[in-house]
Amino acid sequence: MSVLSRVSANGMTSTVILGCASLCVAPVYAVGLMITPPSKMTGIANAGQAVYKGSTTVAITNPAAMSLNKEKFMGGSLTVLFSEMEFNEGWDCSAVDSCAESNIGHITAIPTGGIIKPMDNNFTWGFGIGAVSGSGLDYGEEWLGRTLITENEVQVLGITNALSYQVNDGFSIGASLIIMYGEVMQEMDMPPLYDIEPGTLEDMFQLGIDLRLCASLFDSPAGKLSCASNVFNSSGLSADDITNGLAQVNDLAGYINGDQGTPVELEGDDIAAAAVIGFVYQFNDEHRIGMSYSHLTDFTFEGDATIRGPLLSNVDYQKQHMTMSWDMPDKFIVSGAHMLTSKLELFWDYEHVFYDVFDSNDIRIDGYPVISVDRNFKNASRYALGAEYQLDDAWKLQLGASMDESPVDDEDRNPDIPVSEIYKISIGGIHQLTQDLEVSGFFLYEFLGDGDIERLASLNGHEIGDSITGDYDRQIFVLGSSFNYRF
Repeated sequence: MSVLSRVSANGMTSTVILGCASLCVAPVYAVGLMITPPSKMTGIANAGQAVYKGSTTVAITNPAAMSLNKEKFMGGSLTVLFSEMEFNEGWDCSAVDSCAESNIGHITAIPTGGIIKPMDNNFTWGFGIGAVSGSGLDYGEEWLGRTLITENEVQVLGITNALSYQVNDGFSIGASLIIMYGEVMQEMDMPPLYDIEPGTLEDMFQLGIDLRLCASLFDSPAGKLSCASNVFNSSGLSADDITNGLAQVNDLAGYINGDQGTPVELEGDDIAAAAVIGFVYQFNDEHRIGMSYSHLTDFTFEGDATIRGPLLSNVDYQKQHMTMSWDMPDKFIVSGAHMLTSKLELFWDYEHVFYDVFDSNDIRIDGYPVISVDRNFKNASRYALGAEYQLDDAWKLQLGASMDESPVDDEDRNPDIPVSEIYKISIGGIHQLTQDLEVSGFFLYEFLGDGDIERLASLNGHEIGDSITGDYDRQIFVLGSSFNYRF
């Protein structure tokens, strides 16, 4: 657990950071928020993802839509995400040189590829492989919340096998199985805390406030030591704990003033799976509708916690076994496609994600208490609208827009997963290069909302601190290209 709070003394606002063994953060930004793999559908903001023709991605979004393709083809895409994310902290962090990096986002590349092959007896088989999602944040090592996170990364690879069956001229059903491999990493800079008995979370929280007041009220080391002695005496800790505590006061004061504390790195990986079922109904050549439901198994990331310094221990280096639970949400998609004229086709999409299963996640590190990080996510929906216009025999223009609701309220948002509303605008072009080869390019602009943070975290139902307040300026620029080759 890490506690971060601000208190006022003599008209000055000060910062207290107190870290202990539970290491409350979860190292994943995108794993709990699986995205639709990019493809040429990205040019229409992934509208119509359950009824789209000519994309191998439907093996994941709705395998029944593979039956809409009467020729076998292979396809792939390469997409690069340029993330610009700035955290506007709710205090004058520049006065004490404790601001986050000016751009905490990462550049991420996402490759995908797949095959769709019509078979005998009205069956169609599909296969896909590629990065399902990837993301990262880098706040730097100077910012106020470095106890919670300095940097994290996630990469998820998915392998898909899918099968669809055309029941009659208008109706198709399908199913797919997706095997996912995920890797996660998170780094923090915790305060140097020696082997003392912390008591309850509330005790640690109050202890941190009192210690920071000592650092604020007294300039001399003697004054800080005397104040800290009184703090430990009133805390109910034993004499040995007080002796150990006094020995680390200077280290804590240095950490509060920006010195490096105890670097902690969490690394883990796991294999999970998803099952997708769906159907497509084609009313006629101009209108069709599709639905799909995806069920994802949960991740349990397993790996190491590397601790380079004292952390409720007098040992300067530890490498302990770590596991972390991560509940994955199911999702439901309904899409439509409508040929309005001989050249203009309209697509729409509604997606509902059952994020309420992501209520908390547990972190277990050998030798340390188990802690539950309260997430309190809620169900959220996505709405998308897109269109393709046939300019001539060789070129097709794409336009699209979408909106994702926030799965978390401001009071429950944590800086390791600062998700909120997402608004997207996309444009793309599809070029029939030869009779068998089609290439496309797309650009997508994403605005991720303000993403206010009203407190640090909630652990075991106990709200921690209100110092990390502020909001995000966040936007993502997505550039990509894809191809389809019939053979």
